Amino acid sequence: VQPLLGIVTDIKNEYLIRYHACTALFSIAKIKDDDFRGQVQYGLDKNRQPVDQQKAFEKLRNILGVQ
Repeated sequence: VQPLLGIVTDIKNEYLIRYHACTALFSIAKIKDDDFRGQVQYGLDKNRQPVDQQKAFEKLRNILGVQ
């Protein structure tokens, strides 16, 4: 999961690359929270309101148990 996490958390990567890496990462980790995935992918919550994307990345790292 580490390589996928690196792709997902590097916002300099192209949108589609991050999108597909995030989809794969959430699938592998069996995370079924669409609101959280939106926070990680887009920096937006389920109501399309901005969230702190860096905090979402940190939460994802904690869930996955990686730094």
